[in-house]
Formats: sequence, C-alpha cells, structure tokens
Amino acid sequence: MKPIIQLIVFDLDGVLINSEGNMKLSWNHIRKIYHIKQNFNMYKKYIGLAFYEILRKLKIKPEYFSCIKKDYNSNSFKHINKIRLYKNVRSYLKYLKKKKILTCIFTSKDRYRTKKILKYFNIACNLTLSPEDLRFPKPNPYGINYISKRFNIKKNNILYVGDTKFDYDCAKKAGVHYINVKWGYGKVPKKVFQIKKFSSINKYFLI
Repeated sequence: MKPIIQLIVFDLDGVLINSEGNMKLSWNHIRKIYHIKQNFNMYKKYIGLAFYEILRKLKIKPEYFSCIKKDYNSNSFKHINKIRLYKNVRSYLKYLKKKKILTCIFTSKDRYRTKKILKYFNIACNLTLSPEDLRFPKPNPYGINYISKRFNIKKNNILYVGDTKFDYDCAKKAGVHYINVKWGYGKVPKKVFQIKKFSSINKYFLI
C-alpha cells in the first residue's frame, strides 16, 4: 500500500529553482575579491550545506566568513535574473494546495536570500526554514523533527523532496520518506527513488 502523505518538504536550490548560474557568478566574484583558489566545481560539491559550512569545507579562513557572505549575497541579488524556476513548480504547488497537502521549503540558503527569491518568483508555502531558524542545519535531522512537531504530523506522513546526499541523509536520519529529483545538483545512492517530474511522486505515494 502506498504511504499517505500529508506534508511535503521541498529543498530549494536544484529542486524548485535552478540557481547554478547565479551561484557560479557570485562565487567567481568572491574568488576575485578574496583571492580564493577553490573554483566553483569545488564549491558545487558542497551545495546543500549552509554557506559557512561550505566555506569551512573549502578551508577558507573563518575571519573572512562574514565579509565573504555579505559580498556573495550582494552579487547574488544583483544577478537574481539568472535564477530560473523549474518547469511545473507553480502548477504542482497549486495542485498540492488544492489537495490540502501542507508544503514546506527547507533550504540551506540563508533566510534573507530565500525570502527575496520566493518573493521574486511569487512562491508561497506553509513554512520556510533556513539555517538561521534552526539549532542544527542539514544534514542534521533537527529541521525535519521541528517540522513534524510544528504541524503535529507523523513522520510516516511526511515526504522530503531533495536533490543531494545532504538532503537524503537528513531525511534518512529523521525517518521520513524521501524522493530525489533527477534535475538537481547532487548524487544519491542508486536505491533511492528518483523522479523526472513532480507528478511522478504520485506513483509512490498517496497525495
């Protein structure tokens, strides 16, 4: 029997929006300013983690973190037109709303940029979570546990839709269902359900 889903958690980058072009421009801008050797391909490996955690993984000196983030965000806003909404995002979110399925966006992007992007694309959901909203960011299950308690929904009735191993690890640790989108940025174990379009979710779950 297909599990019944009452709430769907969506990652943002690589799932709802294609922001790779924007991120690449912003990272290369930062590299020039701060003489950073690590190129965008190295940065891309850690997309899905909080920004400061990415900088730690890339062994950037912590004393530059706040300045780098400020300049990165500024450049990202400047080139917000480089971000694209993936096909059928709005129509699928409207479909879920009609079905009375709750939706959350759980992202590793900071709260300020997230709100700007959602407003730019006119995307609405029941809850948006960024690293600043949580005690522990992805891949820690804290965010999913918070969502479950916030809406009083059992984990067997929650589906997480992501695109990276960090999303998968978060969902697995939290004990919720997980589906990976093929159009995203990362790789997950072969055993994980992967979809080419949002409507394919209905093949595995009752919505």
